[in-house]
Amino acid sequence: MVYLTIFLGGILSFFSPCILPVLPLYIGYLSGNNLENKKKLILNTIFFTIGISFAFIVLSMGFSTFGMFLQKYRDLISKISGILIIFLGFFQIGLFRVSTLERERRMEIEIKNINPIVAFLFGFTFSFAWTPCIGPALSSILFTITALKDIKQGYILMGFYTLGFTLPFLITALFSSYFIKIFRKNMNVVNYTSKIMGILLVILGIIVFMGKLNEIIGYLL
Repeated sequence: MVYLTIFLGGILSFFSPCILPVLPLYIGYLSGNNLENKKKLILNTIFFTIGISFAFIVLSMGFSTFGMFLQKYRDLISKISGILIIFLGFFQIGLFRVSTLERERRMEIEIKNINPIVAFLFGFTFSFAWTPCIGPALSSILFTITALKDIKQGYILMGFYTLGFTLPFLITALFSSYFIKIFRKNMNVVNYTSKIMGILLVILGIIVFMGKLNEIIGYLL
């Protein structure tokens, strides 16, 4: 259940209010404004998602290390992390508003000559530049990681979230023309994906707060 929740959280992060509406623009960047060049689009998208993955791994390493230093406060960390995750879940559902979390930070850039190296750097910076779209979900994963006993489990959780987040980018690149038309016609889907993500975060927060996370993951492994 935990892994599925994390994976779905990654997918729902992709279908967020700040990413989905401008997806055609970013696909255009990665294709060099030529959607017919499938080889270039797919190659650049792969490196773009690798850049995103690398950024997420760096973040997970930092939070895992932080959690290891505070082993003796594991129960307290679980309680605090659980409360913060539930708080972010309620925010995502829309039960209240926080101006700091709602402020969007987007990098306004123009890419003329795209290649795999630029696509990698683009993906890496993309991971840090856009909030609050992936903020609540990503923050919840990081809070969850600090409550884990095994640092390897943190990497596995982040791996599931990253896979869920990047997989839609790759699928969109493969069927760019078809999916972009669908996304443009169904932008209202973000109204539902945000609430679903919020519910998943609340469930995850309860698991972390109750101190059952390590037990569940240990059983799955």
